[in-house]
Amino acid sequence: MTSQHLELRGTRIKEDSNGYLCLNDLHQHSGASDTRAPSKWRALPTIKELERALQDNSRFSAIIEKSSSGAAAYSKRGKGGGTFAHHILALAYAEYLSPELAIEVRDTYIRLRSGDVEFLDEVRRKADEARKWNGARDASKAARERFTGVLAERDCDGSDIGYVTNAIYVVLLGGKAPEVKKNMNLPAGANLRDNLDLKSLVQTMATEVMASERIEDDPECKGRYRCYDATARAASFVRDAFDREREDRKAPR
Repeated sequence: MTSQHLELRGTRIKEDSNGYLCLNDLHQHSGASDTRAPSKWRALPTIKELERALQDNSRFSAIIEKSSSGAAAYSKRGKGGGTFAHHILALAYAEYLSPELAIEVRDTYIRLRSGDVEFLDEVRRKADEARKWNGARDASKAARERFTGVLAERDCDGSDIGYVTNAIYVVLLGGKAPEVKKNMNLPAGANLRDNLDLKSLVQTMATEVMASERIEDDPECKGRYRCYDATARAASFVRDAFDREREDRKAPR
């Protein structure tokens, strides 16, 4: 694996040891339908011609022949697998998925490979932020597990848990999960919490901790409606605490 990697808005695009990019990661990042998956794209006659032309090009053929597959693109099964392709093919695939993605990939790839100092500093800063976010995400999973356990004990099944959870999103993020995903330009099947910023993630985690205690302390709090109200109230306290802290920071000293 190369020491540097391509990252698009927080999404890491895997590379193999030869710098081939993972088309599956690009596909997932774009949110495009399965009809535009890498396997279907590579089956197009024009793309087969493009692969052959790339392999026959004297400027790139030697590099391609030395790659692990000896081809301009290949598929790998198992953990860390996917369809990997020479960066020229990867850029063509990004353009096929969307013009905006193509521009983003081109700009990021060129800056990364050219050794742009400002860009590399930005990559390192994002890596530090990612480590902090990952720590919060791990903690939030524990809070989530406890919250769903408490709800299950208070007569809430799977659909009820989703209903109650939306109380958090409505108060903190301004809408139910599908609305928030839409506002964030996320696919319907995306994991919302994996895409929240650090502040929103911490607020969500704090709400679930407080709501768990609130529900446990009230023997009469059972079922989706009572648990929803208790969770919404906890979320309001968390939101207000963050708002007051922000106002205090801005207050003259």
